Amino acid sequence: MKPVMIVLCSLFFILYLYFARRSGKMVRSIVISAVVGTALYLLLHIFGKNFGFTVPLNTYNIGVSAALGTPGVVLILLYRFIF
Repeated sequence: MKPVMIVLCSLFFILYLYFARRSGKMVRSIVISAVVGTALYLLLHIFGKNFGFTVPLNTYNIGVSAALGTPGVVLILLYRFIF
């Protein structure tokens, strides 16, 4: 992965942990976000071909989408469009 992507993912993950801890329901929030992020990524992988772009299904992308949730999927999309 590019260093820029690693830095962005790290910043988003730190912000995510901060806001999840503030809500008081950290574990439940993390689990729900991981499930939603992974499901969104898989839907993007399946239906992205209809819109003319594909995202590879690999360990790094699934890890980012699970760790960061919806913002992780957005980061993957931005990464695919920029690079």
